[in-house]
Amino acid sequence: MNTNQNPHIAPAVDLVNSHRKQAVTGTYVLADDAKFFADSHWITDKSVITRSLLERAVIRCAVKALLAQVADNGSGLGPAYTISVYDGESTVISKSRDEAQIMGSIMATDEDVLRVYRGDAKVGYIHLVYGNDGWDVMADFSMSLSEVLESACDFADACGEVP
Repeated sequence: MNTNQNPHIAPAVDLVNSHRKQAVTGTYVLADDAKFFADSHWITDKSVITRSLLERAVIRCAVKALLAQVADNGSGLGPAYTISVYDGESTVISKSRDEAQIMGSIMATDEDVLRVYRGDAKVGYIHLVYGNDGWDVMADFSMSLSEVLESACDFADACGEVP
């Protein structure tokens, strides 16, 4: 594996190895992952747990990237985006900037849509589909978010290269 081609490979290898260990031990590094698996006690297959941890890591990377953006709000710089979570039936979180709240509301169904807002205007979306390879959880997103999501996409791609 040539780490010079993708600088995200080494961190991705470490993360995937950590996820594999967490899946075996049932001891989770991040509190929101621990809560998710405590609430999803029926998920016992280690490969499913590993894949779900990877999905959550990619989503967390995207959410952090979005929440880190700032914009001029007319009286100086402030938060650029809020995120709503639509689970296919209803909006379960509306215009939140709370990473823990967002992460706590995903993965209750087979797919979610993160709707991204600037003020009251919807500026884009990220369509999340669960149950494939994990790294490919972001099935689609608005081109308007491409630049902000570049690091999350690079990270996801690197995770896809880990054997």
